[in-house]
Amino acid sequence: MLDAVEKGQGLFRGVQKDAAALGNNAGEIFKKLFDFAFPDLYPKLEMGFRPLNGKEVDEILKAANLNALSPVFYDGEKGLDLVIKEGAKYVPNPSAPVAKEILDYIGEDHE
Repeated sequence: MLDAVEKGQGLFRGVQKDAAALGNNAGEIFKKLFDFAFPDLYPKLEMGFRPLNGKEVDEILKAANLNALSPVFYDGEKGLDLVIKEGAKYVPNPSAPVAKEILDYIGEDHE
């Protein structure tokens, strides 16, 4: 199977890509194919892309309050603005661009 992938061709929306031109092994080939196709499939993917340490899900689910989370939850260059300060406490922000995008998508899909 790997031999077929590495010597074959990929096709996405009518555009053909020769595997040999994309890389030397299946890992390199698939990465280049994904780099080619993902921006078209997911045009807003960059909106939510942030470096993570892998502990953020547990962190938000176990938090007694929202004032000491990783920077990804707050506003700023590394953040998604998912948590905002309202008065003296921190609360979820349903108006965060990435949250709004997801909620709008779910609402459209539900209709």
